[in-house]
Amino acid sequence: MECIDIDVYFHAVAFDNGTFTFHDKSESMETIVPMIEANMAVLNDEYKGTPFSFTWKNPDAVTVVNNTEWTSDLCSFVRYGTLQDDWVFLGDFKTSINVYLGHQMNIVRNLTTGCGSFPWTDVNYIGMDYEILPPGGNGLTLAHEVAHWLGLLHTFTSTFNPRSGDPCHPNSKGDFVDDTPIQTKFNYSLYVNQTSSDSCPSVEGGDSFWNLMNSLCLRRACFGDRAFFTEGQIQRMVSSQLLRA
Repeated sequence: MECIDIDVYFHAVAFDNGTFTFHDKSESMETIVPMIEANMAVLNDEYKGTPFSFTWKNPDAVTVVNNTEWTSDLCSFVRYGTLQDDWVFLGDFKTSINVYLGHQMNIVRNLTTGCGSFPWTDVNYIGMDYEILPPGGNGLTLAHEVAHWLGLLHTFTSTFNPRSGDPCHPNSKGDFVDDTPIQTKFNYSLYVNQTSSDSCPSVEGGDSFWNLMNSLCLRRACFGDRAFFTEGQIQRMVSSQLLRA
């Protein structure tokens, strides 16, 4: 496959007083930049078996905006376009990734560390919590959200058969990737001793437990070096990328 290099730009939301506080510690842009650099290394490492590589384009000029409202519920703002209407987007809108860093992704549920747009929508964003940046986090959230940006759904996405109403029906399309088994359960594990699950035992194949589009542990130890994409997922990402051309 032809190599595809994608430009990545980072933007940092600070509180109104200009501070960044996460992991119960006050940070500065001088300390955040190496964390982003480390996360970019994780991103490229996770995609080394694919045609994709990623280049951080603004390491010396990360955009900083002081807005406590945005940083408290970042995913809602980027998802519904409010932030993009009022703030900066760098690079080519179709082919560049812009990552917006905040202190909390969803103040209501607080169940996610990131969010990302799909290539078939008219928005372009990845929102991410500072907490997942290395070394405090494992950095895998960025790889996961980039995969959404490249067209992948969660492996636990279920398309119900209209007749059976059964998400585990053999004709279920699941995540629309042929080589990921049908799965209905979100496997979110913080425990290194959990190594497998099977939410659809009536069909062949267990859950893609270590797949990057399944669960994401908060610490790298939960995944070790077992995180992966399937060949079908790689093909879908390549095909979906053409939608952005």
